[in-house]
Amino acid sequence: MAKLRTAILAIALLLATAFPAYADQIVPTKAAMVGAIMDETNNRIAKSEVVRIVNAVFINAQRFNLDPFLLFGLINQESKFRSTARSPYGAVGLMQVVPRFHRDKLKGRSPTNIETNVEVGSQVLADCLETHKSLRKALNCYSGGARNYATKLKAGHTLARKADILYRFENELPVTVASRFEDPRGFAASVSVPSYAVNAPAPSTTYIFRDGRSSTY
Repeated sequence: MAKLRTAILAIALLLATAFPAYADQIVPTKAAMVGAIMDETNNRIAKSEVVRIVNAVFINAQRFNLDPFLLFGLINQESKFRSTARSPYGAVGLMQVVPRFHRDKLKGRSPTNIETNVEVGSQVLADCLETHKSLRKALNCYSGGARNYATKLKAGHTLARKADILYRFENELPVTVASRFEDPRGFAASVSVPSYAVNAPAPSTTYIFRDGRSSTY
């Protein structure tokens, strides 16, 4: 247990160094996500790569106003966090971006690059949400009509949210993150939530962005 706590703290310090202005609110959640991915992949992915995935998720969640737990669930479903994943259809990388459809977003960059893939995949999802408004219709747009896609992503979202709450509980930290699958733009990083409220609706609150901006939902 002592070794585990030391490892978790080391991850948290690394993330805090990468995002000092955002550290107070989000670093515990990032550390929880790193641990959850390591567990989901049975430590088959290098920790340094997992940290890059988590950082890319939170950067683009902020950039495109998306719930990072939703992105976590989507990446888990699409690629099991394998940045080199490929499908027979031609989809590539963590979020299974199809290069021939998104050349305008890739701009000549490699779709297997972690940061590029998460950026482009997040933009595609944000565009689907903007067009269709409804989360389920947006996910249908993103997945090309895959069966039970929303149900599968909801399971991944719940896994991420529980990991965050458990990490905070084990490290005696307040639960300050609110997230609800049905509200993909309602992620909040500064609200007090009871530690047992894994499936509770997210209350109206303020999302603190990395650059100091805030939005109230």
